Amino acid sequence: MAEDLTVKQTVLADLAAIVRTDAILATNTSSIPIGQLAKALPAERRARFLGMHFASPATRMAFLEIIPGAETAAATITEARRVGTAIGKTVAQSADVPGFASNRLLFALLAEAQRLLDEGVASRDDIDRTCRLALGHPLGPFELMDHISTGLTLDVQTMLHEAYGPRYEPGRSLREKVARGEQGRRTAKGFYDYSTNR
Repeated sequence: MAEDLTVKQTVLADLAAIVRTDAILATNTSSIPIGQLAKALPAERRARFLGMHFASPATRMAFLEIIPGAETAAATITEARRVGTAIGKTVAQSADVPGFASNRLLFALLAEAQRLLDEGVASRDDIDRTCRLALGHPLGPFELMDHISTGLTLDVQTMLHEAYGPRYEPGRSLREKVARGEQGRRTAKGFYDYSTNR
C-alpha cells in the first residue's frame, strides 16, 4: 500500500467500526506518524493502537519496530512485543516521529546510494555488492528499492525530505524510474530487469 494518510485513516476508521472494542489495531506504515493515523479512530480506541513496522523483506528480516502513539497504553505495547517475539521477531521501540528510527536510518542509506549512482561514484551492482558484502545487508539498496517498489520508496523518501531536509532528497535515478513506471518487481523492471526471472 502507498504511504497515503487519507487511505490509511479510512481503512483504520472502517476497521474500528467492525472489530471488537478490545482488539489491538496496528499499522505497518513506513513513515506516517502514529499520532496522525490515530486521529481517524474514536478516542476510546486510541489506547489500543500503535505501529508494528516490519522490516522488508519481512520473510527474511528478524526485526520488528514498535511505535506507540501519545495515547497508546502500556498494556498495548507489552502485548505487541509479546506477539512480535512469538512470531520470531526481535523487537525494538521508536518514538513517534516521521520515519521512526528504522526508516530514518534506512532511507539515509538509500538516499546516499542514489547519490553515489547519480554522481558516477560507483555502479548499481558495485553499490549493492558493497552493502551486501561489506555491511552484511541481505539485499543491496537498489535490490531493496525494487523489492519494496520504487514508487513507495519515492513516497517515503519525499515525506522524510519534507520532514528533515536535504539529506533525504530523492535522487535523479529514483525519480526517473518512477516517472517511467518502473516500479521494480511489481512491473518486472526497476533498477534491475526481472523479466527473465532474475
